[in-house]
Amino acid sequence: MHPALHLDALNRLVPSIRRYATLACKEGASVKTVKRVRDLLVERSDLPTSQTNAFLPVFFHHLDPRLIPPVEALEARDSLASDAISRALFSLNGLAYLFDLPLDVGPFLWPSLWSWIRFLMSYWDYLPKPPANLSAVGVNFITTLGLFQDHEETWKLISNTPGFRNVMAQIWKLLPTVGKSHREAVFRVFSDLIAELDVREPANLDEFIAGAGGSPDDLAKVIIQYMHLLTEGISTVMPDSRAVGISCLITFIQEADDYPGDDDAWLREEFSPLCVRILLNNGLEALLATIHALMKTPDAQTGTAIVPCMSLATRFIISPFAFRSLVHGLQAGLLRIILNSRLRYIIVAGIPMGLVFHDVVVALEAALSDIDNLTSTVAFRKSPLFQDWKTFIKLARHYIAVLDLEEFREPERVCNNLTCGITDKKSKFRRCSGYRCRSSYYCSSECQKTDWKTGGHRSACQSYGTLLLRESFSNMALSNTEREFLRALIHHHYATNIDFICAQQIGFIASNPNDVFLTYFDHRSSPLKIESEGRMQLHVIRIVRGAKYRHFIIPHHTADSELFDEMGKISVDNIYNANGDPTEAFALITDAALEAVHS
Repeated sequence: MHPALHLDALNRLVPSIRRYATLACKEGASVKTVKRVRDLLVERSDLPTSQTNAFLPVFFHHLDPRLIPPVEALEARDSLASDAISRALFSLNGLAYLFDLPLDVGPFLWPSLWSWIRFLMSYWDYLPKPPANLSAVGVNFITTLGLFQDHEETWKLISNTPGFRNVMAQIWKLLPTVGKSHREAVFRVFSDLIAELDVREPANLDEFIAGAGGSPDDLAKVIIQYMHLLTEGISTVMPDSRAVGISCLITFIQEADDYPGDDDAWLREEFSPLCVRILLNNGLEALLATIHALMKTPDAQTGTAIVPCMSLATRFIISPFAFRSLVHGLQAGLLRIILNSRLRYIIVAGIPMGLVFHDVVVALEAALSDIDNLTSTVAFRKSPLFQDWKTFIKLARHYIAVLDLEEFREPERVCNNLTCGITDKKSKFRRCSGYRCRSSYYCSSECQKTDWKTGGHRSACQSYGTLLLRESFSNMALSNTEREFLRALIHHHYATNIDFICAQQIGFIASNPNDVFLTYFDHRSSPLKIESEGRMQLHVIRIVRGAKYRHFIIPHHTADSELFDEMGKISVDNIYNANGDPTEAFALITDAALEAVHS
């Protein structure tokens, strides 16, 4: 046993205190006596370290694992069991006031401390009126742990204890109930601890998940709750303890997401289940609020915290779920953060990838008006970000314009029976009810039967579903408004890029007169594929899902095959004159295309 734990150490106490300490260590000592020793330690803050550390044998004595009562005694409401628990609780609280313990006492103290804390966390609801609340127990525990974090032998023993992370997660859930006067110190110690618990190891992360409630969603909610706590009540200057806490929390999230140590590589990695749940529980919104709070205090500590926060925000924005999280992000002030921090990557690549989604564009339009005062300044126009900002604004206006298009507000459909081809309001059509289809529209049951028997829909019905827009698809549910917006967006791209599209089509027909062709590019342009005797143009849209892509086909129809036939006729001619201007024939083709095509 370590010398500091021996009862002989009591002799270092002054006589007036030693008397109570000696009584507290006798067999059958009362709860009142142990409480009196704890109170003397708290009251005598003037005592030197040699004196305060001499209280340790008392607390160690009452944390003996052999004094933990059996479960049967709890059920019987045994008074002896109740007294043993009360003495242990006062001892746990007393340990938290021993700020300068010899670090090498840790390996001797830990088994007793762990046995009691595990018992208390497991059976708290069954204890007979304990003289403390559970959050206070948790605070005492982590305060004592903080003393030994830098002692290699003790910390190795603690961090390798099975179930330790489970208990830490349970305490994490209790932090909102900690009194405000204790929060700064508690947050600092707790944050330091979780950053050192190696959640890259799946078994370690699983313990945290189990302690939080049993699912990644439970732990995600605990993390977001803590993120809010760390910024709660900060109107001007952020204390260093909060900034450090934020840094440690982001480290925990990064490790749980298997951060490779390089931001660019991280952006290409798949999301961990925990990070997915953080994002889906409005994690981006909470993170941006955290960044806002950090920016109010421009010093070294907050600056250190902002960097990993920005990395995580970028990771969230280009995630497979960005089209939902971007709405919350824009509403939470993402653009203001970008301008204040000069975070170029988000406007060059992050937000543009989400502009195919209606809700993102609506949120962006509102957010742009909120930052007029920032973007109109002379200083911003001279900043390195300005040219990228102009490019971004031009792109954003292109997508915002789609919100006012008639094709979006009053969507039309075309009968998929190609021998019919009637165009009318969407409400006039019935949709194929095939489970994997639900994307082909018909003006009558006769047209649906015709397309099934002779139009090829029988073979295509089950295969088209993964490529055509429908009510839902893997990992990305789209509302009716989102689907109509995508269709209107493709129509807008077609109209604004018609010269380029028709020129590419005619050039391909000239070189490959017998081939079916496909023009393929992402959602910021206008891809085409011509088939169905030239009457249907299949536009392929590419949507970013994290580091991968998802493709969809959005058909455009014409009333007949005349447009395609005319392109074939002039494909042998040069479509530009000597001055580089379109020929009259080509101009007629592009005009006809704009008039003929319907979504």
